[in-house]
Amino acid sequence: MKKKFTVITGIIVFCCAAVFIFNSFKRSSEPPKIAAPTDFSAAPVKVYGIIEPAGHKVFVGSPVTKRITEIYVKEGDRIKAGQRICDLENSIEKKEVELSLAKISLSQKSFVLSTDELKRTKKLFKTKIDSESKYTQAKINNELDLERIKVAKSELDVAKAKLEQTVLRSPIEGLVYKLDIHLGETLASNDTDRIVLGSDKLW
Repeated sequence: MKKKFTVITGIIVFCCAAVFIFNSFKRSSEPPKIAAPTDFSAAPVKVYGIIEPAGHKVFVGSPVTKRITEIYVKEGDRIKAGQRICDLENSIEKKEVELSLAKISLSQKSFVLSTDELKRTKKLFKTKIDSESKYTQAKINNELDLERIKVAKSELDVAKAKLEQTVLRSPIEGLVYKLDIHLGETLASNDTDRIVLGSDKLW
C-alpha cells in the first residue's frame, strides 16, 4: 500500500513538472505584448511660452523726448494703420502753429493793403503825378508781402509737422503686443522697444 502511494505521488509530481515546463516554453516562444498608446486627447494641456506675431515685429519709437499725456490703446488691442497710440506733451508745438497762423493772417492783410497801394500808385504814375521810383517801390512792397505769405505758410507746415511728432500712430494694422508706457512718464527718443506691434496672426 505504501509502495502504491509513493508511485502515485511520483506520477503526480512528474505531471506537474511536465505541465510547468511546457507552459514555460510556451510563454517564452510567444512575442512580447506591446501596450496600447495612451490617449491624451481628453487630457488638459498647459503650454508655456511667449505669444509672438507670426510676421515681423514693428517697434514704435518717438522722434522726440517728451512726457506722455494721453494713452489710447492697451496690450492685446487690435489696431489700424494711422490709429493714435499715445500723445506727448505739445504745448510749445501748438503755440508755434498758432504763431504761424497769426503770421499768415498779418501777411495777407499787409498784402491786401500793398495791392491797393500798388493800384493807386500805378494810376498816378500813368498820369505822371507819381514818379516811376514810387511806383517801383510800391510794386516791390507788394511782391515782398506775397513772399511773406509763402514763407509764413511754409513755417506753418513745419510747425504742424513738429506737432504731429508728438502723436505716436500705428504704422500697420495688427495687434498691440507690448505697451510699456505710463501717463506722466517721459518717453525718450531712443526708447524703441517699449511699444511693439505685429501681425494679428500668432505663434
